[in-house]
Amino acid sequence: MSWLRRPGAALPAPSAKEEMLAAPPAPRVVEHVAPGLGQAIRQLPKPGGSVLDLGPALATNIAYFNRIGARLRVFDLEETLREAGLWASPLKIGPWSERVNAALALSGQESFDLVFAWDFPNLLGRERWLPIAQAVISRLTPHGMFHLMVRSGKEMPAQPSHFRLTAAETIREELQGSESLTAPRFSHAEVERLHPGLAAARSFLDKHGVQEFLLERAERLDLPPRAVAQPRKPRSFYPG
Repeated sequence: MSWLRRPGAALPAPSAKEEMLAAPPAPRVVEHVAPGLGQAIRQLPKPGGSVLDLGPALATNIAYFNRIGARLRVFDLEETLREAGLWASPLKIGPWSERVNAALALSGQESFDLVFAWDFPNLLGRERWLPIAQAVISRLTPHGMFHLMVRSGKEMPAQPSHFRLTAAETIREELQGSESLTAPRFSHAEVERLHPGLAAARSFLDKHGVQEFLLERAERLDLPPRAVAQPRKPRSFYPG
């Protein structure tokens, strides 16, 4: 019978078709125009600016910041939360936040001029993102910036994407997996509420369903108060 082989017998080389079927599918790639990224890079102290990347360690990003003379610290947020059992934890927000604060303890007194949060606020949601944002904001320098990407469409990828910086105003997104979730679709005002002490002078809407934000210290921006919608006058149920 052909499927029985002697121990140590060589297996036939797989065909090209078999190799294609066995190989994991290549990630889908989307190119985002990112004016906020360009603004952040221009404002970053050179040389010697300090950058915190909450995504995985990607050689492209490490090389990018090496070229412009910035120090890059990678803190893989997804991996950290998964190892602590907090990524999809059923814990209520109180005990979850306590454990997150312990898991996010960054060593030393290092502070950062720029933080990349990528698409994590969308995936973690309002309640669970806030304590993470507060912990990271506390490590910003007085002129620090906080970069994030909000999903503006109805749906979003179910897994964190990998984002590569390919040019001064271009971000290459590699989507991991094909599953999708309903997107929270944060408004500009809500993004600012989720990042206490920070504000964004404006945001940048990309054609691929992503809104880019670059947040800075609110007192530095000297922005006028954001308009608040006035309550509607109650309507009478009776004519006249």
